[in-house]
Parts: sequence; C-alpha cells; structure tokens
Amino acid sequence: MNSTILKLLICFCLFVSLQTQAQAPTADKRSLSLSLDDCIAHALKQNLNLRHQRLNISSEKVALKHAYMDLLPTVNANTGMSYSVGRTINQFTNEYVDRPVRQQNMSISAEVALFDGFKKINTVRKNKLYLRISQYDLQAVEQEITLEVIQAYMQVLFAQEIVALKETQWQATQSQLNSARKLVRAGSLVPTDETQLEAQLFQDQQSVIETKRELAISQLHLKQILQLPANQSIAIEAPEKVIPDKAETLFSTAEVYLSALEQQAAILSADMLLRSAQYDISISKAGFFPYLSLRAGLYSQYSSIAPEQIPVAGIANVSRIIPTGSFVLSPADLPGLTEGTKIPVYTETEIPAKYTDNNYINQLDFNLRRYISINLSIPIFNNTLTKTRTSYASIRLDQARLNAMQLRQEVRQAIELAYLKTKAAADSHAAAQRRVGSLTEVYTKAKTSFRAGRISALDLIQTKRLLEQATSDLTRVKYEYFFGIKLLKFYRSGTLGFE
Repeated sequence: MNSTILKLLICFCLFVSLQTQAQAPTADKRSLSLSLDDCIAHALKQNLNLRHQRLNISSEKVALKHAYMDLLPTVNANTGMSYSVGRTINQFTNEYVDRPVRQQNMSISAEVALFDGFKKINTVRKNKLYLRISQYDLQAVEQEITLEVIQAYMQVLFAQEIVALKETQWQATQSQLNSARKLVRAGSLVPTDETQLEAQLFQDQQSVIETKRELAISQLHLKQILQLPANQSIAIEAPEKVIPDKAETLFSTAEVYLSALEQQAAILSADMLLRSAQYDISISKAGFFPYLSLRAGLYSQYSSIAPEQIPVAGIANVSRIIPTGSFVLSPADLPGLTEGTKIPVYTETEIPAKYTDNNYINQLDFNLRRYISINLSIPIFNNTLTKTRTSYASIRLDQARLNAMQLRQEVRQAIELAYLKTKAAADSHAAAQRRVGSLTEVYTKAKTSFRAGRISALDLIQTKRLLEQATSDLTRVKYEYFFGIKLLKFYRSGTLGFE
C-alpha cells in the first residue's frame, strides 16, 4: 500500500512538472545553430557596451583633430553699423557737427601663438594617448565579452552532457526494471526489488526534468549575452576536442604574467593613462610661462559725414605753397612798401595729388589700416590657479600609477589562481577517469549479480548512483580543466577560444 501511494505521488509530481513545461512559451523562430565563433561574433556585434566604446573612440578622434587644428592661427572678421543723432565729432576734420551720422566699422584679424609653454603641443600628444586608450578599452571590453561568452557557452555544453547522461541513466533503469519484472514473475527476485527499481525510475525521470531545466537556464543566459530573444531556439555545436593535451598546462605563472603585461588590453590602457597623466602636469605647468603671440589685421570704416571729395588711396602727395591765412606788417626800411603794409604768410606743405568721389567703396579704401603686433603676456599672480591645477594633475598622476599597479597585481593573482585551479583540475580529471573506469566495472558486475539474485535492487541502485556521481564529476572537472587551459592562453596571448 505504501509503495502504491509513493508511486502515485511521484507520478503526480512528474505530471505537474511536465504540464509546467508544456505551458512555457514555445519558440516562434527557427533554431539557430551556433558554434563558439558564431556566438562570439554575434555578441561583439550586438553588445551595447561595445557600441558605447566605439562612440568613445569617435569622440577621441574628434578631440585629437581639434587639438591639431588649435595649432593653426585664429582668423576673425567683425563689422558693426550705427546711426546717431546729435553732437558728434567728424573724424575727417576733427570738428564737432550736429547732424545725423551713419557709420560702419569692419575688420579682419589673425592671431597665432608663438610660445605658450608647449601647452598645445602637449595637448596633441595627450589626445593621441587618449585615442589609443579608447582603442585599448574597446579591446578590453571585447576580451571581457569573449570570456563571458565562452563561460556561458561551456555551461551549455556541460548542461547538455549532463542531460544526455541523465537520459542514459533513465533508460538504463527502465531496462533494469523490465528485466526485474520478468525475474519477479519467474520467482528469481522478490517484489520489493521491482518496487525499488520503479521508485528509482521515477527519480531518474525527475533528474532528467531538473537537468533540462538547468540546460534551459544556461541557454537563456547565453541568449541574453548574445542579445537574442528568450523564445529563440538555439542549437550549440560542440567542439571536436574538449580535453587538451597535458603539455599545454606547462606555462609557468611568471611566463604567463610577463606575456600578459604585453598582451592584456586593460594593462596597456592603464599604462597609457599613466603617460597621459604626465602630459596633464606639463599642460598645467604651461601657465607658469609667458605667452607670446603674433597678431595682424586690416581695419576700415565708413561715415556719412565725410567730405564730398576724398584723396585717392595709394597716390603720392605733392608739394604746394599755400597761404596760411596769417599776415605780418612790413617794416619801415622795406623798399617798395609802406610801413605797416600787411604781407601774407605762405607755407610749403604736401597735399593729395588727386581726389575722388566719396562713395562707399572709395571711403573704405581710403580709410584702410593695416597693422601687425607682437604681444607678450607674463603671468605674475593669478590667485594660485596654475599651481592648483598642477597639484590636481599630480594627484591624478599618482592615482593613475596606483591604478596601473593594482591592475597588475589583480592580473598576477588571477593568473596564479587560474594556474593552481588548472593544475588541480588536470590531476582531478585523471583521477576521475580512473574512478569512472573502476566503478563501471563494479556496476557491470553488480548488474550480473542482480540478475542472478545475489544482491538486492537496493545494492544495485547504490552502485549505480556512485557511477552516476563519478561520471557527473568527470564531466564537470573536464570542463574546468578545459576552461583553465583556455584562460591561461587568454592571459598569455589575449585570445580565447576553442582553437
């Protein structure tokens, strides 16, 4: 009676589990067959972090281009118009007039830095490093995603093997139950053995359901990394060779670490960041140096109160003797003139040789002024702004140095841990293989003894469980060993895959 109730309860649990799986949403797309390379390529194409990092590279390219362009002279043009009413100065006669005046000023100027404490040059060098840093950061993200993909990919492979193992065990139990039923009817076994095998059969079925659930979770995790919808059916292509040659584990931690210093993008990025921090200090210290610049330009203006005729620009002046408007009185002893006669005073002066109409273009040409100047700005006191910026830059340099040291320490520790785990997995794999081989022989003999009635079904089930656990452990340690080898290769060469 107890056996019947137990079987009914197990059947009810299996029915509920199967109904739950049947109600799960089914895939509405065709199954995708994916190799590891396919998964990595798809993840690198769809990952949003990589898209952000590519935008960072584009931004650094723009910043570098701007730093180069900042070395060129600046050119600016200006113009302004005004209208005024009332008393103003006529710029042509320097006399006051009281009438409406329309004026326009226009200029164009260029300026180039001759010496700025090498601030612009160091900015170009720093932005070059920032561009390389962003490229290394992109490579580092790609490496992280590749590592994440292969971990999820291997978890799916492991889950698939466990499902296949559990299904094989379920089928083996079913075969044993069929044989036991015949032996019970023949009187060679007691009914209790049949009942125990039936209970084991239901337990194996439950194990199959649970491992399939774990497989579905592993597949979902991989789909999420690949940015695939949850209802997309996928089929994972297993590699031809999972167990690597033992010689591949002979890399020493020192050798792997030295290679990692030259191959790991995260370390290279940290080193570049340290160098860029040094340029930041140089850029900040440029504020202590004088600033020397060269400026040149053109200036002209127009006024509505200019004379109707203005000199022609570019024509040399001529000498003329003209009265000054002053007079002197002749002395008494001057022949031919009566004493006290007014004598006009003349002077020699240069006047324009030619005049032209005062139109807009002629006036701009006449008023055109050209200039060139050299300007020197010497910093004396700027509220310690330059000193403060330099102090901040020095702190950032120390932070970058500590970050590079910390990253090296983390990589070294990760390599040492990966090496120990891989070595332990290699030893465990060899031991697990021997254990499975030994338990396989024991289980084979147990099946023969069970059919002959020398052992009970409980003894057979116990032996079978030991073999199942050993086989599961062998599968697990196989992938640990395999991933450890690939992880050491990743640190050593910066690549990770099933090659």
